[in-house]
Amino acid sequence: MKNLVHILLVAVLFSCSPHERDHHTHYNIQAALDPGTNLFSANLQMVLVARQEYRDSICFNLNPDLNIHALAAQELEHYLFRVSDSGRLVLYLDDPVSPGDELQISMSYSGHLPGNGTTLLDPSTGWYPVNENSHPCTYMMKLALPGSWKVSNPGTYTGEHGKWLIQSLEPKEAVRILVTPR
Repeated sequence: MKNLVHILLVAVLFSCSPHERDHHTHYNIQAALDPGTNLFSANLQMVLVARQEYRDSICFNLNPDLNIHALAAQELEHYLFRVSDSGRLVLYLDDPVSPGDELQISMSYSGHLPGNGTTLLDPSTGWYPVNENSHPCTYMMKLALPGSWKVSNPGTYTGEHGKWLIQSLEPKEAVRILVTPR
């Protein structure tokens, strides 16, 4: 009976996973942005669904002005992220990752984003790690903003403590967040 309950619990957990059903990369992000200073910080959990084989490393684009405070991933040997690499984050893997495999990555990072009063968070600002084969993706994001700012994406709402909840359970090409004055 105990094994049956365990099997049913595992089936329910996998059936409720937004990235498992459609087999897309999924981002969970908790972030804060001050559009006046462009100061940005985030805690990110990503489930990357591999579309190709990665033998010893996998690369992501990330704004080189961001500082990584913590990074963990399964099968991670070490990583490189230097300003001289122009925003190239390289994860070196212990074991190869095959097409269809899921690679779970967690990171904490912060820094200043480019621009004068950031109002659009999109991949061109490098605010989140993007692998060229991670499109399309789904996401759920909680974004803290100063009180004079709001998120203008459709389907968003303010949650607890003034954080904005933005999500897409339908696959999108990228995570784009529009921030405007109230």
